[in-house]
Parts: sequence; C-alpha cells; structure tokens
Amino acid sequence: MGRRSNVSKLPEAIREVAERLLREGRTVDEITDALTGLGAEVSRSGVGRWKVGAEKALKHFHNIQALGATWAKALKDDPEGKVGRLLIEIGKTQVLDNMLQGADGEERQPMETKDLFFLSMAAKNFESAGKINADRELKIRAEVAREVKEKAGSAVEQLGKSQGLSKDVVAQLRAAVIGVAS
Repeated sequence: MGRRSNVSKLPEAIREVAERLLREGRTVDEITDALTGLGAEVSRSGVGRWKVGAEKALKHFHNIQALGATWAKALKDDPEGKVGRLLIEIGKTQVLDNMLQGADGEERQPMETKDLFFLSMAAKNFESAGKINADRELKIRAEVAREVKEKAGSAVEQLGKSQGLSKDVVAQLRAAVIGVAS
C-alpha cells in the first residue's frame, strides 16, 4: 500500500475544502491554488496524485452505492432468495477481479484470500438460511391449505346435510370445492 499523500495529511478543515472542490469537479490547479491560499504546503503533482486516488475511491464508492441500490430493489421485489444469489454474484465478481487484477493496467490491491473465503462462507450461510426459510414457508403454506380444505369440506357437508342433499351430491360438491372426493 502506498504512503499517504500530503493532502491526506492536511488538517481536517482544509482537507474538507479539497474534497468539496473535488466533488465540484475542480481542476488540479484550482484545488492546489485553494489549498495554498489556506496555508497548506502542497505541490501541484501531489494534489494531482491525491486527486487521481480520490477519484478512484469516489468511483468505487459510487459503484458500491449502485450495488446497494440494486440489492435493496432485489430485496423489495423478492425477499426470499435474492440475498443469497446476490452475494454469490458479488463473490464471483470479487474472484474474477482478483484473477484479472492488473490486467487492465490499473493498479489495485487484490482481495485477500481469507476475505474471499469469508465472502464465500457468508454467501453459503445466507443461501442456507434462505433454504431454511423457504422450507419453513412451504410447510406453513401446506398446513394452512390442509386446514382450509378441512374447513371447506366440513362446511360443504354441513350445508348439504342441512339442505337434505344426498351423500353422493355432497361428495360431488366437496370434490368440486376442495378437489378431493371423500
């Protein structure tokens, strides 16, 4: 990892001015002039290196925000299972980024092997939790369906008997209502 730039070592108030100017899209010369005007001892090349690094970090931050927005939308649209699939995709992306590290000429710090391991374990755990939740929901739905069928069947039988219908007619009605012949 490289050493901290002189801009990064500036007092917080001056550094905030530099960051604001960066967000406003100011040039290296404009940022350098503003910082030297505030009494900071910085060079144009130092500000330029800081600006390049800060822009990369800002781009990375925007990518993370976009991923978070996608993740939040996926969770809102389909809360079951999306988290696990999304984490798996993040893991795949990280592994691919690690494999291609430096191939595009961009200097990046590869992700640590242990971090890739923890990411894969998190994806596995989320996927397992999702499967447990899905199984639980299926079991609950089956139980509710069974109870509804029982109540509907009983209601048909009671109504049929109270109306004086034959057992065959009641059985046909029951089969039509709940899909099961008695």
